[in-house]
Amino acid sequence: MSTYTSGYDLTATQDITCNDIALMCMDLDAKFNDHFHSDQYRFVPEAITEGGILMWKWPGKKEDGKSMYKTMRIFFRNGWPWIRHDKDCCVEKWLGDGTVIRRDQTNLHLGPGIPLFPHQNSLPINTFLKAFHGAPSWTVEELQLFEACLAKIGLVRKGRYPKKSSLTH
Repeated sequence: MSTYTSGYDLTATQDITCNDIALMCMDLDAKFNDHFHSDQYRFVPEAITEGGILMWKWPGKKEDGKSMYKTMRIFFRNGWPWIRHDKDCCVEKWLGDGTVIRRDQTNLHLGPGIPLFPHQNSLPINTFLKAFHGAPSWTVEELQLFEACLAKIGLVRKGRYPKKSSLTH
């Protein structure tokens, strides 16, 4: 089974920094490990141009290189910093880093009282779900845990969840 589908859309209700992403990865570790009664889940910022969160470890993942792969791509556009493939230290390096990855989308104005997007409050941040090479498909339950962690740092779901049938191919 695999997943290759659009996820839900997000909006930034505050500026999102590298520190926020690091804290969210730590929160994802804790939430997934607590919810699934494990100590094996680990999330890291993904070394990919558009941005995303890589589920780096989970129960049953084979440690044979890059074969099993599971990620939520989060299309931050041009704000995602360059990441080396040294996943063990990325979260720690981002802690305390105030570099803004995405600006607060709720206060975009051309001038006083003139919203930049008069017919919508903000542009969506798209997500895309991938699970390949024997990684377990994404589940609605996992997306709900992700949503709670995203919301804590100001990334709020705007769109619908993908259909259950599109999560598994």
